[in-house]
Amino acid sequence: MESQPKIANSIYDSFLSALVTGNKITCKKIVKELLNDDIPLRELYIEYFQKSLYEIGSLWEHNRISVAVEHVATGIIEQLMSFVYPLLFEDTDKDKKVLVSCIANEYHQVGAKMVCDIFEMNGWDSYFVGSNIQIEDLIDMIGEKQPDIVGLSISIYFNIPVLLNTIKYIKNNFPEVEIIIGGQATKFIKPAEIAKYKHTRIVNDIFELEQLIRI
Repeated sequence: MESQPKIANSIYDSFLSALVTGNKITCKKIVKELLNDDIPLRELYIEYFQKSLYEIGSLWEHNRISVAVEHVATGIIEQLMSFVYPLLFEDTDKDKKVLVSCIANEYHQVGAKMVCDIFEMNGWDSYFVGSNIQIEDLIDMIGEKQPDIVGLSISIYFNIPVLLNTIKYIKNNFPEVEIIIGGQATKFIKPAEIAKYKHTRIVNDIFELEQLIRI
């Protein structure tokens, strides 16, 4: 009899293979079976959604798949997150609120949406604003929702000046709000550029995020 880790690895390999080939029906079938087997949502997100997105990104970076394949795979993950999303809801009022947005000129939104879902799993009320959000619109939304945390997503390194300007603008209007920054381009940000802002930090992965936000 196969051990549980081997079975789990086999299921993940099948999921990743279906993702790379754009087979969304197989991907959804695997997710349904995992949910029927009572997989914790957190494990589904980390061990399947996040892990596969990282691998897809790595395959693209090493020219093993095309950008079109990467976009299709990302779209499938986003659809699966929408499929699972109703399971995150609780019919109770939540004390903490987070607002998450992709900054202007950023269109890769699946990571930011995943962050919102992780907040929901940890008892927060989350608001996902969207991709390519202009500073003025973001400021208006922060003023309306009054979140405890604002999450900013950046995936392209040449948008770092836009990010820094966004942080500055937010702090000028809401000096006490906490800001967290995530995304693949954070590795190119100089720590000193963030350190000068109060209550502002880079979060590198879901594990670090959960340590920060658990209620």
